[in-house]
Amino acid sequence: MYKSLNDAAKLFPELSDGSTEIWYQIRNDINFSFELPTKVVPGVTHKLLGRIRETNLGTIYYLLQGDNWSPEGEARELIMDKGLRHTSMSVGDVIRIDGKWIAVDGIGFKEISETV
Repeated sequence: MYKSLNDAAKLFPELSDGSTEIWYQIRNDINFSFELPTKVVPGVTHKLLGRIRETNLGTIYYLLQGDNWSPEGEARELIMDKGLRHTSMSVGDVIRIDGKWIAVDGIGFKEISETV
């Protein structure tokens, strides 16, 4: 069981501690849609899953698919403890690199200009 996202570095060294922030969109029973956000409000719209060293957006997306970083459910408890509901990076999740907030879109990524 993982206590942090960085525990997955034993599978992928790129997930070791770094400055790239991974923010997962908060979804609940009412809003379980995968929506492209216009802004990030920490603790309200998104929760920080962790910080990693990888900076390539495509690589980050690939690594953070549940079948890759949590192939046997190692992240289940971590996800639940953070009040999140999805293990795989999805539309609406956000990557923060060098002060830029970049959302996962249906195809590719989109920089979010407005943040709180």
